[in-house]
Amino acid sequence: MNETFGIGIGEIFSSGMKAYSSHALPVTVAGVLTLVVLVAVGTPAQLLWNDDQTIAGVAIGLAALVVTGTVASIWYRAALAAVDGRSFGVGDLFGGGLPFFAQAVASFWFWAGVFLGPQLGGPVLGTLLAIFVLLLYLFHGFILADGRTDSGLKALGESVRMSDKRRIALFALTAMFFVVNFCALLPLSIGLESGISLAAPRVAITVVLLAVTTSYTLVCGGVIYRALLGLGVLEGPIEIGRRRNKKSKK
Repeated sequence: MNETFGIGIGEIFSSGMKAYSSHALPVTVAGVLTLVVLVAVGTPAQLLWNDDQTIAGVAIGLAALVVTGTVASIWYRAALAAVDGRSFGVGDLFGGGLPFFAQAVASFWFWAGVFLGPQLGGPVLGTLLAIFVLLLYLFHGFILADGRTDSGLKALGESVRMSDKRRIALFALTAMFFVVNFCALLPLSIGLESGISLAAPRVAITVVLLAVTTSYTLVCGGVIYRALLGLGVLEGPIEIGRRRNKKSKK
């Protein structure tokens, strides 16, 4: 992994834990807000699916993911602040102008590939397409939150460049992140197996646990993003926090 990302896999997880621990409150709050939006706007789509209204369910589901992806701007911002070691609190989540429009554009194309792939391509081919799109556009949120571009489409293009020749390694890391986040779903499975009818508490606990695990893995993604910039993937070598510091001096 050192040659691929400029950082070892152990260092990715340890640096991610250190960064997350130092900014746990703002990063987790951003994660909770994002997941709450996902549950709120995604519920109508699930109800349509349950009523066999497939086309409407797909349309509303995609819209829900785009809205959630747009709100996730605050999550990416907090994660990068944690990686950079910058002073950052809950009050900073919505300050300084967020790239909501650009994030919405990028989220549309990102989720169109990830979400619609299995719907149009079938369970096998569609899933492979979704994974491929995920690996291509993995860094778009960090690129926008970092202010490298104000265009959602350019952010997607730069993400493709960052993942070039690293997609197998990124797939392996993404699988590890998935395992970490899957652990947060255990309260739901335990409740279902035991027959306990406590849907609301179980969902609430799961959302909180997911906010913690996904926030941690998102910060780990930020560590990878910064390491790749340090290798000069998009431009000359950039030290962690150097770009932000330059902006603040102007």
